[in-house]
Amino acid sequence: VDIPAESPTSDGYETDLEIEEEKTNYDTTGREVYVNQCKSLNIIPVSYFLRNMQTSEIHMSHHGLGPKGTKAIALALVNNTTVLKLNLADNALEAEGGLYIANMLRENCYITVLDLSENKLGTSG
Repeated sequence: VDIPAESPTSDGYETDLEIEEEKTNYDTTGREVYVNQCKSLNIIPVSYFLRNMQTSEIHMSHHGLGPKGTKAIALALVNNTTVLKLNLADNALEAEGGLYIANMLRENCYITVLDLSENKLGTSG
């Protein structure tokens, strides 16, 4: 007896197995982006930043981030929806780091308080 491939079997179920797509959760904190950016920039992730990405305020003054560290943080915060206040005072961001933060702020409308004082931003930053 030939049973067509699309017809139900005797118990009423199709014999074809449906493949479920793997669902990935959207990371609203940017944690995965930050870790990946740190790897690609060959820098050590700041554990304080990782621990506080889900809080409304991040105080990271005097961490010595420099432009590379700032780039990783900025890219991670592009889609972050929880951080409202960001303090990056005295981190030697320079003009390059300032531009990374500026680009991040074009996409992130949640950060409303920002401290970039003492970072040698210059006129181009």
